[in-house]
Amino acid sequence: MGTRIQEIANAIEAVAPLDYAEGWDNVGLQIGSVKSEIDTVVVALDVRQSTLEIAKGAKAGLVIAHHPLLFSPITRIDSDCFPGREIHALIANGTALYVGHTNIDASPILSMNLEIGKRLPLEDFGPVAMKPQPASIKLVTFIPEESLPQVRSALAEAGAGVIGEYRECGFAHRGLGSFRGTDRSNPAIGERGVLEEVEEFRLEMVCPKSKMDRIIRALWESHPYEEVAYDLYPMAAYHGNSHFIWKGNLTEPTTLEELASRIKEDLGEGVAPVRFAGDPEQEVASLA
Repeated sequence: MGTRIQEIANAIEAVAPLDYAEGWDNVGLQIGSVKSEIDTVVVALDVRQSTLEIAKGAKAGLVIAHHPLLFSPITRIDSDCFPGREIHALIANGTALYVGHTNIDASPILSMNLEIGKRLPLEDFGPVAMKPQPASIKLVTFIPEESLPQVRSALAEAGAGVIGEYRECGFAHRGLGSFRGTDRSNPAIGERGVLEEVEEFRLEMVCPKSKMDRIIRALWESHPYEEVAYDLYPMAAYHGNSHFIWKGNLTEPTTLEELASRIKEDLGEGVAPVRFAGDPEQEVASLA
């Protein structure tokens, strides 16, 4: 048995939430289903023909790319040119595509800027500014006691209930629910036309706005009722710990050319050429 794409997405988004991405960006699962189970993953910078050939040869069920294949809505898929050619190949091969772009860049754990700063290393190294985060949504729903575990688990798997380093966070409070089904209803509990009173739990969970479609779908699929009652409450915005820009001071000043060489050496073999603009002999003491 393989690993569900949903589990992989949850692991990435735990350290690089989709809400960290810039408004113009398009991140997350772009092609495929979160329910698919896969055994092999290919990780790439871009979705190119060479990337897809490697994925096909490896029988990979998922490609994780840094740069999005789809930035904006498309009006047609032409298999003779980009990006239609790549979309067609992914679907034909049964390969899903997940993108982590500016949400990765802003992650306090996965950011390349942060990694370079650590490797140089830099003194007094820290973020220039905190990035404002979009507001989250508080989901409130009402569930019969025997169904509480399955609904809570389904919501958590879809991305609800994440607070910092804690998962499956929620609050449940016992209460009494009532309803009367019409002649055309099909109640999971009780009979049509009869006022029913059922012991239910009010379940509250925090949800990222970027995953609300997935979470609401999981709620409907896991809830036993024909009609699911739920409320969505916008939560106040907060300043999270995501950053794009970091700054620090070199332990010893150096030239621009020497700094570029050090960065290339620190990144290791196989990286693209490190380019710089300016006087190669210019002294550099601090970086951003």
